[in-house]
Amino acid sequence: MHAVSRMFDDPTAAVRLLLAGTDLMMVCAYWTDTDRCRGFAQAMIAARQQGIISAQAASQSLERIHSLLLRAPQNQVTPLSPDVFERHRGAAPLFTAETAEVI
Repeated sequence: MHAVSRMFDDPTAAVRLLLAGTDLMMVCAYWTDTDRCRGFAQAMIAARQQGIISAQAASQSLERIHSLLLRAPQNQVTPLSPDVFERHRGAAPLFTAETAEVI
């Protein structure tokens, strides 16, 4: 994923993907941050408002995504208990920037 990440520095990359026929785009949290995702979303919204992405293309893409979700297996969501969150909170200091470089 990191090998192509620089190709997506420009938020309009998401628009180009949609125009090329891509319905879904995966953004790896390890190599990016929330602002990059917000930039992608804002670029797609602006492209739709400006007519760069047509209403028909957006609707067809949404239909394909919904169709995929209907066919895809669904995992039952099981809430985590408070003690699991507490254990995660206690482990967080183990993963600082310094230790991440060692790992």
